[in-house]
Amino acid sequence: QQAEANRITATAALEEARATVISANLAREEHLTTHRPRIVVRHIVVQTANNNSSLSIGFTGVNVGAVGGTVGQTSAQLWLPQGWPMPFPPYRDLQVRNTVLGASERDQFVHRVTDQTLVNDYTTRMALGSNIVGTSDIIVIGYIRYKDNLNRERVTGFFRKFNHSIRRFEPVNDPEYEYQD
Repeated sequence: QQAEANRITATAALEEARATVISANLAREEHLTTHRPRIVVRHIVVQTANNNSSLSIGFTGVNVGAVGGTVGQTSAQLWLPQGWPMPFPPYRDLQVRNTVLGASERDQFVHRVTDQTLVNDYTTRMALGSNIVGTSDIIVIGYIRYKDNLNRERVTGFFRKFNHSIRRFEPVNDPEYEYQD
């Protein structure tokens, strides 16, 4: 009888331990879901290189979230409306990475543009500035694909238009392209 009581007590203790582990795992998952990485894009620049034979698109990815995330892929493309078709992801110069960004950390990402017609068109538009209405738009479009600590994939998309008067790229209010999952 004592052995049976001991077995029942041990079984109850084992079940209680299992329930505690399940509860702790659920609490951890809930914490990681609400305290997640959130990577945003800042400081986009486009620069000419190699005597105007190529361009580089540079941008900063900043983790403004509460925990780290791992960047797995970045992609960016220069888009010049009026004569160029709208690009679809993945954009040119897709880069596969394994970059960990902790909370409040940042990293620089650079993508190359080598299509000479696109490079020449960009150079002309920058020289004309906003003087020629309807032909001077310069857009950088791209995304950062990353994973959180639960291995969930998240994406930050960006769509920035060059403002000739202040000489920088500004977000375009279009949730199809400017978003965070």
